[in-house]
Amino acid sequence: MDERTKQRFYSSAAWRKLRLYKLSIDPLCQCEVCNLMCKDTIADEVHHIKTIDSNEGWERRQDITNLMSVNHSCHTRITLDENKQHNKFLKQLKFKYIENKKDIERLNFITSQTLDESKRGEGGSSGT
Repeated sequence: MDERTKQRFYSSAAWRKLRLYKLSIDPLCQCEVCNLMCKDTIADEVHHIKTIDSNEGWERRQDITNLMSVNHSCHTRITLDENKQHNKFLKQLKFKYIENKKDIERLNFITSQTLDESKRGEGGSSGT
């Protein structure tokens, strides 16, 4: 999801209305990670459980069951944790890509060796 589309969504009257509604029905922080520390803290932000950067999250961006009332510090921490997990996933993909690239390079090398050998074999057999 591009930033411009997300900004339009977060600026929309529909989001502002849904956000206020969520905060009115769940006024306390619902952070499951640190609920003991912020158990009675008033929520002032709404977090998308499935991030709107994903296809599923975008489809569920106005689904009340995909929303969690949180305070600012919890929201910041949750978002940072999600970004760390996302970056870890990207690093894993990059590593797999590099490994696959090495496999492809090895396969190309073996294939070229085999082709060279078969060409030499064809050349040698045609001369007899």
